[in-house]
Amino acid sequence: MKIVRRLLDGLVQYKTTEPHELTDKFYKSDGIKAIDIRNTTHEVIEGIELPLDYRNGIFAYNDGAWTVFNQELLDKILADELETLLASQKQNQFFELQKTDWYIIRNVETGVEVPAEILEEREAIREKY
Repeated sequence: MKIVRRLLDGLVQYKTTEPHELTDKFYKSDGIKAIDIRNTTHEVIEGIELPLDYRNGIFAYNDGAWTVFNQELLDKILADELETLLASQKQNQFFELQKTDWYIIRNVETGVEVPAEILEEREAIREKY
């Protein structure tokens, strides 16, 4: 992996595995052309292993060590991702329970007992999420 690192403070602004061009006028790679990134203000470092939670513009890389550069932004991104994950799980639970909802409706409307294995399955779905 290659990173594009700002020399002033080590902020990593891009990551890429693609060929790149860094000149005194621009940086170009992955279909991006950034005129505010130049070889006088940034460098490309190759062979870097990214942190598992890497995001552009969040981490700095200095002297072989990663640090969080913008904790507030990282916290917001992670909170948004958690919210999306929880909404997705809730939707998955809804769809899984929906398959056996008819047993519950039949029970309410007619009094026919819901089989124990269906109740156990529904409880397992609720516990799963």
